[in-house]
Amino acid sequence: MNSTETISKSFTSAKGRTFTVAGCRIKGSQPGPTLALIAGQHGMEHIGPVVLKDMIRELQTTDFRGTVNLCPCANPPALELDFEYYPENEDLSVLDRHFYSRFRHDYCPYGMERAKGPNYYNMNRLWNRDTIRGVAGQITQWLWHEFVATADLTIDFHCLQAEKPLIYNWHRDSLPLAACFGIQAIYPHGAPDEFSMGNLGYQSGTRGHNGFCVEFSCQHAYKDEYETGKQGIRNAMAALHMTDARIRLTEPVYEVISSVPVKATVAGHIHYRKDEYEPVRQGETMFEISGLESVNVEQIGAAPVDGIVGRRTHMPIAKPGLEVISVLNVRELAAAGDHEKTPRLP
Repeated sequence: MNSTETISKSFTSAKGRTFTVAGCRIKGSQPGPTLALIAGQHGMEHIGPVVLKDMIRELQTTDFRGTVNLCPCANPPALELDFEYYPENEDLSVLDRHFYSRFRHDYCPYGMERAKGPNYYNMNRLWNRDTIRGVAGQITQWLWHEFVATADLTIDFHCLQAEKPLIYNWHRDSLPLAACFGIQAIYPHGAPDEFSMGNLGYQSGTRGHNGFCVEFSCQHAYKDEYETGKQGIRNAMAALHMTDARIRLTEPVYEVISSVPVKATVAGHIHYRKDEYEPVRQGETMFEISGLESVNVEQIGAAPVDGIVGRRTHMPIAKPGLEVISVLNVRELAAAGDHEKTPRLP
């Protein structure tokens, strides 16, 4: 018989806002591994929290071995604002006049764009640090000790701007488990500096444990990728031998080795001829750009090499020099289909 323990803690921001971060610990009918599932660190990423709330209800009636620690909404005030982070020391009324545009993704009304350097409001750079920075740092410290520190595998759920979900993976030892999740493309991710090392995906894969990050494909909105997320969690539990279910992969899974970009040479509308992660041969047309001052196709974007199609630009209008799409050099980690155990990596 499974048991569910609610785990929560109240926090107070620099200007006195009090709020609660809540999660739960679900113990299966038998001892086994521990899986940690964290979502909602960034306030404009809402698919992960919905997936984890659905999984709480499912796991309460699923026979499994071990323990699952879930926190669907790690950063409630940021989620309420639908803003990446909670700027607790800033004037929040600025956000009332801020209209988010996915085409100006890097703009920040507080002048804290990522390109300008470390931003310690960003919860996903504050994990497992000696110095606690603000209320976001207090939350990560608590979540680390309550949910993550003892987990055999931690999956961190986020959202980006793409046509399809992808996975970021920091540590080679985590790659077999990341492949079992069932998302087509796994991108190696680095931690080039001390600030980047505060990422949960990086920190959870240290000290002999495993971790990776699932990126759904829509920010500031919802997209029907819920079953993708839930099946991925079921697959991860099967790979950890928490259940006897088969690992179900609806698509082949690839590790990205390198990328060759294809750039626009003209301005115009983009008409894609290939989908993300679709196999492509050298010379095949991947996109066309039609002119803004003519009815003609002004550029045909052909694949420079064999591979699979990478991420599309999120921009609707091509301009000279814009990276429209890329061709990925990959290796296949697992074929589509049902697997009785973790697929052996090539």
